Amino acid sequence: MNSSPVLRFKKLHETALIPSYSTDGAACFDFFCCFYPFKSVKVYNVTNELEEIKIQHDFLIIEPGDRILIPTGICADIPDGYCIKIYSRSGLSFKEGLLLTNGVGVIDSDYSDEIFISMTNNSADVVILHSDSKIAQGELVPYQKVNIQLIESDDYQTLPKKGNRTGGFGSTGS
Repeated sequence: MNSSPVLRFKKLHETALIPSYSTDGAACFDFFCCFYPFKSVKVYNVTNELEEIKIQHDFLIIEPGDRILIPTGICADIPDGYCIKIYSRSGLSFKEGLLLTNGVGVIDSDYSDEIFISMTNNSADVVILHSDSKIAQGELVPYQKVNIQLIESDDYQTLPKKGNRTGGFGSTGS
């Protein structure tokens, strides 16, 4: 009996690639770009102006400083109690300067539209991505909802102390 959760994907375009693990030891699965003519993508350029670009080919040019939503051409059926965490690919970020715009992306189980990967070209060079390029990596992660409560007090010092830490950022000496 297999106790692993099932993560299902649906192709929204025939050229889309379903995420897959590159090796048997890979902790995360790879997401792929899906560019096809007349697909629109949103870009914030280096001057922070929003543009909508119609793709004309099976590749996309990303200018230095641009923040762009990369289409994957897929949507996911994420099991309840799980989310997908999205991470930058180390080689792409180090060699090309493409980073996830938000550091780590999260796709909630109740999101069912096309998955886009928000990337920033952090380099001084133009980056060209092709359809079927590996763009990011994902991990199916269980989560636990917590009960959020308000402490009814005007003095934050009334929180229970859990050690002798004071000083905020850098207080441990790092």
